[in-house]
Amino acid sequence: MSAVIEDEDASTSSSASDLGGSTVESRSLDDSRTSLDDSQRSMDSIGLILRRLEDDDSNLVELDVDIKSTDADAARCISVVLPENTRLQRLRIDCGNDPRSSDIIRKVVSGLKGNSSVKNVEIHNLTMDRDTSGWMAQSLANSKSLTNIRMTKCRFLGSGVGTLFVAIQHIKQLRHLSFYQCDWDEHNTEIIASSLPFMKLLSLSLVGINIADDSWPFLLNNIKRTKELILLDLSSNNMDDAIISLLTKTMMHQQSISTLVLSSCGLDDNCVKELAKGLKKYSPLTSLDLSNNSQMSSKGVVHLTSKGVVYLKELMKLNNSITELKVNGCGLDRRSLNDIEGCLRYNNSVLKSFLSEDAHQKIFEVVDKIGKFDIGESTRNIVQAVSFGSGAEEDSPPRREAATRKEAATRKVKSRSRQAVRYTMKESPLSSKGPRDVFL
Repeated sequence: MSAVIEDEDASTSSSASDLGGSTVESRSLDDSRTSLDDSQRSMDSIGLILRRLEDDDSNLVELDVDIKSTDADAARCISVVLPENTRLQRLRIDCGNDPRSSDIIRKVVSGLKGNSSVKNVEIHNLTMDRDTSGWMAQSLANSKSLTNIRMTKCRFLGSGVGTLFVAIQHIKQLRHLSFYQCDWDEHNTEIIASSLPFMKLLSLSLVGINIADDSWPFLLNNIKRTKELILLDLSSNNMDDAIISLLTKTMMHQQSISTLVLSSCGLDDNCVKELAKGLKKYSPLTSLDLSNNSQMSSKGVVHLTSKGVVYLKELMKLNNSITELKVNGCGLDRRSLNDIEGCLRYNNSVLKSFLSEDAHQKIFEVVDKIGKFDIGESTRNIVQAVSFGSGAEEDSPPRREAATRKEAATRKVKSRSRQAVRYTMKESPLSSKGPRDVFL
């Protein structure tokens, strides 16, 4: 068993050691970890963790269980004390894809029945057939506080997915559902899709799963009916321009998704074109992740080209609600990233509501050239860069008053723009220094 303790006191010591196949870890807020080899201290550590779980210690908020190194006694203890615990918030179970550990897994998971504090459950490396999914679903469905289910690298056999979702779709408080790199029959995605309208999910992540080409329309049609969804992550699934077109139509109808993640989906220029065309009037979108979109071909790695950059720029000019764009790993050169950055700076600016983009860019050109500067002199330079009034040189009281207002606005522009624009240098085969990843 591997247990993780999170303490309010950052100075709390951390320990990890082995005892009879059991491993114990404790973690303070600073995430410091120290290994101990002494068996007696290991025994004291595991006993302390279980006692704290039983005593409802307010500092014990996370518990990590490694099934491969957890014995039956420790599992039985967890199953007994967990239903009465009111402090634990996160339970992570790594099953190691070992079918011989089924009884131990079942004991640990059964502790969720009646528990009223655990909000997040993560299941890793579990092979789930009909029987396993049956008792797993029963335990999850009987939890009173579960809002987040995440399954990573799990293998579903036969009717495992269907059996699990018969129960999951009826967990009324469930808000976040994630499947990462899970192995199942390609049409099992349709079982998940059919359950979506019955849940009130805020986020859905289907990352690197096996989605059949003819399952995409059914999946997206049911996402369209998930009206409260605000985050959609479909990363690591191959998508073409036809699928992107369906996706944008889904979002236009659904009207609540604000974060869209399409990392490592093999998107090309045509996909970006469909994305830009479909989302140019979609105002809820604030964050778009298109990172790591490159493809292998007979000629090598194919990245987005200048055409794709033009489509992205057009999207951001027509959709000013997009304030964050991730394009690292797409093979874009520095000039392309600078162009995208300019659009994002405008979208993040407080002046976008009453200044044109051209005027806005002139202001930033002046600000960028100034390192240490006098605010009064800088303001005069910015005012000269953008014409606000007549060409008269007379410094009349109205002009002085207008200049004062513009000076105050400029201070806000400088402060906001420097906070809004961030770079992460990445290696690139196209540049010795590499392009910048734009996070706004």
